Amino acid sequence: GLTLIGNGTTNTTINGTWQDSNLVIIGWGGGDDITLKNLKFVSGSNSSSYPLIHVNGADDVILDGLEVRGGYTGIKVAHADDLTIKNTKFIDTLNRAIWVYNSAHNFNLHNSVLSNGGGSGIYVDWGSLNVNIHNNSIHNNSGSGISFHSYGSTIRDNIVVDNEDCLDAEGNESEEVG
Repeated sequence: GLTLIGNGTTNTTINGTWQDSNLVIIGWGGGDDITLKNLKFVSGSNSSSYPLIHVNGADDVILDGLEVRGGYTGIKVAHADDLTIKNTKFIDTLNRAIWVYNSAHNFNLHNSVLSNGGGSGIYVDWGSLNVNIHNNSIHNNSGSGISFHSYGSTIRDNIVVDNEDCLDAEGNESEEVG
C-alpha cells in the first residue's frame, strides 16, 4: 500500500501544468490500500479532457482532506472497489467534480464540498453499485448537483443548492433519497 500525508497546511501543494494526461493516477496496473491525506491538487493550464486524479483498478483507497482545484474533471473512479472520499473540496472544475464510472463499487462520499463546476457536482454512471453520498455540500455547479444512474445506493443529508438541477436520478427501487 501507499500512504501520502501532507503536513495539513496550504504549503503541501501538488501543482501541475500538463497536457493530455492526469496529474495523479492511482492504481493503473495494480495497487491497493492507498491513502492520500491533507494535500492540495491545483490545475495549471490544463485544457485537456483528463481528470486531475484518476483512480483506475485500485481497491481500498481513501482520499481525506484534499483540495482539488481546477482541471477538466476533479476525479474519475473506474474499476475500483471500496473507495472513500471525505473532508475534501472540489472547486472550479471545467466539467464534473467527481465521475464514478460504471465499474466502481462501494464508493463513499462524505463531508465534502463540490462547488463552482462546469458540469455535475457528482456524476454516477449506470453499473456503479453501492454508492453512498452523505453529508456533503454540493452547490453552484452548471449541471445537476447529483446526477445519479445507479442502484443499491443511498443519497442522504446533503445540501444541494444553486445547481442547474439538484438531483437527476435514474435507477431502481433500491435507491434511498432523503
